[in-house]
Amino acid sequence: YATAIFDLPFEGLKASVVGSMMDYDQFRAADYRAKLSYTFSSGIGLQGGWQQQQLNIDAGQEFKAQFENKGPFLDLFYRF
Repeated sequence: YATAIFDLPFEGLKASVVGSMMDYDQFRAADYRAKLSYTFSSGIGLQGGWQQQQLNIDAGQEFKAQFENKGPFLDLFYRF
């Protein structure tokens, strides 16, 4: 898991990159996000950007599964 957050010149505006990865036996999962976020003085905020999620399971000849989700996202949040 890794995160990099950068404060931008405007108050409340940040850019960040977040990533996590797990690889264990026949199971592999990865999740990455690049986003911009803005927090108002009231604590309410909005963030959006690009995310990519991947899941691979390989349990031999009996079972194999693969999932991938990627695209833009938009979140509303509250910081207290």
